[in-house]
Amino acid sequence: MQFPIQLDILDFVFKGILIGIMASAPMGPVGVLCIQRTLNKGRWYGFVTGIGACVSDIIYALFTGLGMSFMMDIVGNERNRFLLQISGSVVLLLFGIYCYRSNPTKNIHQSNKAQKGTL
Repeated sequence: MQFPIQLDILDFVFKGILIGIMASAPMGPVGVLCIQRTLNKGRWYGFVTGIGACVSDIIYALFTGLGMSFMMDIVGNERNRFLLQISGSVVLLLFGIYCYRSNPTKNIHQSNKAQKGTL
C-alpha cells in the first residue's frame, strides 16, 4: 500500500523538537508586558507592544552585527591583536591587585556599624 504523501520520520522529529523548544521557552519581561497590556487595554495594545519589541530586537541585532564586523577588522590585524592582548592583561592584573589589597571583612564590619547606627 502506498501513501500519496511520503511521510519522513526525520521531518516529524525535527518538527517535534522545534515545537518543544518553542513551547518550553521561558516567558521574559517583554512577553509578560505584552500579555499584561493585552489583558488590561485590549488586543491592539498588546500587538503594538509586541511589534515594538520585535523592532527594538532587530535594531539591536543590526548594531551587534555591524559592531562585530568592525571589531573583526580591528582584531584581524596582528599588531592590533597584540595591543588588545597586552591592554587586557594589564587591566586584569590591576583588577587582581585591587581585589587582593581590598579587605572585604572591613567593608562588612563598616556596613554593619552603619546599619546599627541608623536603627
